[in-house]
Amino acid sequence: MKIIQNKKKKNILTIVCCLHGDEIFGLDVFNYFKKHLEDYPGLKIILTNEKAIAAKKRFIETDLNRSFPGKKNGSHEEALAHDLLSEINVSDYLLDIHTTTSKIKMTPIIVSLNQATEKIINLCSSKEVVLMHGNMSKKSLIGQIDFGVSLEFNFEYAKQRKALTEVIEITKKLLLDKKQKPKTRKVFFIDKKIDKDIVLPKGVENFDFIKNLDLYPFLLYEKSYKDTLGFAASKTEERKI
Repeated sequence: MKIIQNKKKKNILTIVCCLHGDEIFGLDVFNYFKKHLEDYPGLKIILTNEKAIAAKKRFIETDLNRSFPGKKNGSHEEALAHDLLSEINVSDYLLDIHTTTSKIKMTPIIVSLNQATEKIINLCSSKEVVLMHGNMSKKSLIGQIDFGVSLEFNFEYAKQRKALTEVIEITKKLLLDKKQKPKTRKVFFIDKKIDKDIVLPKGVENFDFIKNLDLYPFLLYEKSYKDTLGFAASKTEERKI
């Protein structure tokens, strides 16, 4: 685990990159802020699963984002999870950078709507927000804290400069305590997984309402998911954020 920090201010924002070693957009984010760290007082940025990055694998022993709160003497990823939590507990905000093969652009994922998470969402371009039910997120990083948001980028979109630019702009505004004019966003309350054997309508996409199943899918057909077609929300709600 590699940690760099601009200590000109107290730690305001922590960015966590590469919980999954095959999601290399996180490495791009880390390298950018490493190069420009002096411009971001109050920022800490962490490159997490370096062994998995080197091996070009999602994880070494266990999925790190399913290994929290971790164990000091556990598997490689459980030990990383344990150490990582001690590094982020003093932050005001957390960004957890991810990529997906599912057809989205960028979607913020949270476990609760509160002042900290709404501040981050307000700075995002997405009109959709995903709120993971506790049972779905209890072993994830954002499931351990109440001030963090996972930013889930499509892996192809993440190759474009504007994906990195969005992370940079969110970071700048959080560090300067700026916000944007609130916009109406649709919050999807994820409370289940979609069984691998379920037949979905042809052409269905993320966030489309599937009437016969009474659900809204999310992270549909993500390639790393072996036992499910994705996640699903049973209800939605519009919020000005």
